[in-house]
Amino acid sequence: MCRMTVYKGLGLDQSILLADLIVKPKHSIIHQSYDCHERFHNTGLPSQLNADGFGIGWYAEKLYSAKTRDELLFSPKRRVSDSFDGVVIPRNKEYETPCVFTSISPAWNNRNLVQLADKVRYHGMDDSHFRINFTRPRSSPLFFAHVRAASIGSLTSETNCHPFTFDKYLFMHNGYNIHPSFFHLPSSSILSDVAYKMIRGSTDSEHWCTHDDLSSFALFLTHLEELGPLDQEFSGKDMRHALGTTIRTLNHLCHTRYVNVSSSAAASLYFSSGSRWIRSVERPKEYIMQRHNKEEKVFVMASERLSNEPSDWLEVPKNSIVTVTKEMNIQICPIVSLLGDEPEPEVVPQSPAVLEKS
Repeated sequence: MCRMTVYKGLGLDQSILLADLIVKPKHSIIHQSYDCHERFHNTGLPSQLNADGFGIGWYAEKLYSAKTRDELLFSPKRRVSDSFDGVVIPRNKEYETPCVFTSISPAWNNRNLVQLADKVRYHGMDDSHFRINFTRPRSSPLFFAHVRAASIGSLTSETNCHPFTFDKYLFMHNGYNIHPSFFHLPSSSILSDVAYKMIRGSTDSEHWCTHDDLSSFALFLTHLEELGPLDQEFSGKDMRHALGTTIRTLNHLCHTRYVNVSSSAAASLYFSSGSRWIRSVERPKEYIMQRHNKEEKVFVMASERLSNEPSDWLEVPKNSIVTVTKEMNIQICPIVSLLGDEPEPEVVPQSPAVLEKS
């Protein structure tokens, strides 16, 4: 099984490099690409390696030409912020398209990945506007990272490297996909037109069944589109519903901790939250989650703990969906059988260390 990491930040006082998440922590996802500790050992694959490619995803500010910059700066409709030198415009689709960098080379042996991670930075910003700045490094309120261990019979290609992107959506999963009979069904009868075109546009293969890693994403988009146009803003409940319906179709997991046999173990998945993810002063090779005044401004989810501080991490309950809202409210909802009404999510009111002690 693959390994993955997610980071979400909130607040104007936050600043973090992608390298602080995927390169520098002692048990970073790059380290997990050659020395993971919690992957299943009965998969027929080397138990410590995730060497069949990697991917990172983030959201970047749009770059502007001098002409466009002048049009923005001198537009009568512009808004100028007092806190920095730049223009602020309302968030919309144009500024929410994610960037993705993937490769089939092992993550531990890709210099471009390390160099890029030292340049991509999250600068805190309010949630309703993106700032357009022409001199500072690009920003990202969200990071995705994934190292891949291809299942037996699956192609090793960039097409199959996570995360996947469509419009404003980033998607990745960890786990072995679905019953083989699924791929013998006509894809056009299962997927919406939008999802089907995404699959066809992502591969030259005549049969998209050879690109099974994309199937979860395509099905998720299909079920999400049943709730409304994909360019609208969906609630956490809508996203959970679409994901739950996807899992019911696939009968396996995708950005959840789900296994379809109640007695089986689920893939490892942990999360940590607090006010700041920083390097430890006492142990420079370690990162810790700071917590001040019970503020939740940082959320990190990972297949394996990125630090050796047990109190910083909580294990995601088996057969559960974790939802993080844009206000940084963390909700844990059991998947159960997915056949009845969705249960009410459990809201995590405090940081993991406090919750664990109580």
